[in-house]
Amino acid sequence: MQRFFDPGLSLDVMLNKIKEMIRVLPAHMAPVVRHACLTGLRPAEAVESVRLLLASGIPDGNYYNRERQTL
Repeated sequence: MQRFFDPGLSLDVMLNKIKEMIRVLPAHMAPVVRHACLTGLRPAEAVESVRLLLASGIPDGNYYNRERQTL
């Protein structure tokens, strides 16, 4: 929405803002912002998605089911 009201915001400018935000955030929060940008989820959805991923055992590699070839 910010670009809608400010036509001077190009994709490069927005990406630089995100990179700066990731740089100044605490280390445990930066991956959540990166995940939100890559998935296109809304902030609350991105946080919930990360919570579910961590609860499902991502650090242990249990997220991907090799037998069914599904997430």
